Amino acid sequence: MQFGKQNHFLIFLFSYFLIFIVSLVAALRDFSIGKDTYTYVRIFNNFVEGHWLQRLEPGFLFLLLMVEFIYSDPRFFLFIVTFLITVFYFIFFYKSTRALNLNFNQQFCYLILFFSLLFFSSWYFNAFSNGIRQGLSLVLLYLGLYSLVALKSKTNFLILYLFSASFHYSSIAILPFLLFYALPLTYLLIVWVVIAILYPLGVNELIVTAMSDLSGVGVYDFIKNYSLDSAGESGDYSGFNLSFFLYTVFWPLFLFFIQKLRMSGENEVLRLGQLLIKIYILLSLPYFVFGFGPYSNRFAVMAWFFIPMIQLLIFASFRFKLNFPFLISLIFLFFFSLIFLVTYRLELFSH
Repeated sequence: MQFGKQNHFLIFLFSYFLIFIVSLVAALRDFSIGKDTYTYVRIFNNFVEGHWLQRLEPGFLFLLLMVEFIYSDPRFFLFIVTFLITVFYFIFFYKSTRALNLNFNQQFCYLILFFSLLFFSSWYFNAFSNGIRQGLSLVLLYLGLYSLVALKSKTNFLILYLFSASFHYSSIAILPFLLFYALPLTYLLIVWVVIAILYPLGVNELIVTAMSDLSGVGVYDFIKNYSLDSAGESGDYSGFNLSFFLYTVFWPLFLFFIQKLRMSGENEVLRLGQLLIKIYILLSLPYFVFGFGPYSNRFAVMAWFFIPMIQLLIFASFRFKLNFPFLISLIFLFFFSLIFLVTYRLELFSH
């Protein structure tokens, strides 16, 4: 079956309907669900009343303004946030998998698997319930990096990157590492492994210290003293964390070696896997270099939220046959992921 305009329409119709339903359900959750949900609800309510924090990024302030103009209800705000994050992530999935030249049945299977992995992901839940500004920023950054790495479009990247940074300034952390985007994957992996090894040894922190002193910008002090309390104590997850580190390096290496073992010669799945590994590497480098201060996970989450796409390509590398048992398993996985998101993550029926 050829993947024509009608099939594109069906894919988009199903996806946007699903995203609408999930966003609606997410907006109906109790405000205690999600570490910072209540904080963002309070920010929105204060904004509606004419009070807003000057430290908020301009893109997020503009979103608050637009939401307030349409309907000044905090649940509508939560709906819009979840909808935008999920739609932009879906667009990234759709754009990247177009290169696989899938027929309708294959594309639909990829779509179901993508949404299943996304709904299971704690980083997806975190993006719309806790780190909302960073969640909005990251999905735009992913689209920007796709434009840069896959399409070689610096203009599109710049536009999407500026929008990304306007929602959360953490996107600025990736700027120094964009110098590596054009490297072949093998060389990029070598650079990545070296920088990763230097992280637990404390060498990267010393380099940032020296460069901060030479430039006078004060990047080191900003990162090292981030979120100090009145007693001078740092926040949680300060500096190197072995479990964070191993979790970060595992996924791209696993995909890389799975493709080496399972695939021979050039094919679309292999090329897409290599592309996603390159993007993941660029996203994880800020964690290895700047992850010496409090809340180092705020840099790591840039890559962690991208893991569902890495997992998707891991599954694709096994080249499952699209027979009836596989389709039934896939449908079961999809509905189980929805139930998991609604009942476990959102605790919709617990209140």
